[in-house]
Amino acid sequence: MSTQCIWSLWFTYKVMSTCLDCPVLRVPPNALMDTQGMYESLSTTFYCLDGYLMTGASDTVVCRPDGTWDHRVPECVGGIA
Repeated sequence: MSTQCIWSLWFTYKVMSTCLDCPVLRVPPNALMDTQGMYESLSTTFYCLDGYLMTGASDTVVCRPDGTWDHRVPECVGGIA
């Protein structure tokens, strides 16, 4: 699991945190990935290498507060001219 914390300031000197715990993502074959976000959101965007085509519902997955990713990791399939 990877942990991403959300910090909120409530009143004077009271700090509350919420952490997002989503499974660690692996780079799919023939792809690159870029993870962005701190505190309020955590998202990962995937890019296929030249000559490969992405398949899947989305090129970006977002960690939900319930600890799951909102989409499956896409795949990059080869043989595209």
